[in-house]
Amino acid sequence: MPLWRIYHPEGTFTTPAHKKGLADGITKLYETIGLPAFYVVVLFIPLKTTDMFVGGSNRPPPPLTDASGHHIGLPVPSFWADPKAAAEEPQAPFIRIFASNIARKMKDDGMKGMFRERVNQLLQPWVKDWGYDWEWHADETDRELWEIEGVSPPLPGEEGQWHEAGRPIPQVKEVKL
Repeated sequence: MPLWRIYHPEGTFTTPAHKKGLADGITKLYETIGLPAFYVVVLFIPLKTTDMFVGGSNRPPPPLTDASGHHIGLPVPSFWADPKAAAEEPQAPFIRIFASNIARKMKDDGMKGMFRERVNQLLQPWVKDWGYDWEWHADETDRELWEIEGVSPPLPGEEGQWHEAGRPIPQVKEVKL
């Protein structure tokens, strides 16, 4: 199961379409290697800007906009209004992503490089193109410490029934008398 935790300041990922677009992309990333879609869990975890620090400093919230994209509400930091000011005031909202991979292990550096490339491509339209700063990492959890609804998932390549059903299938144990 891939579990993605996306920590973000309030005011980012504010629309269902933005969240769903990223979650769909993450799900497709894993479906392409044969995992059932229901294995993929994506959590959007909003944090107050006063609860997130990068280098010991808070990042400003993104400006509020109306449906037509006009800024409303809070004053707009200069880097949002003037791209040249970004060099002087590079404090965009910061997104921190932690992906935990359990169902599959990356066997070599080539696979890890391919995964990094695909994740960065995936984040482009949902994070980078929005002008956010971001960081991500992934770890690989021991498969023997994983169950879904009390059932150990099938081994890699043996998820056929689970994939077709879109849910875990309890294992039937034969009892010999």
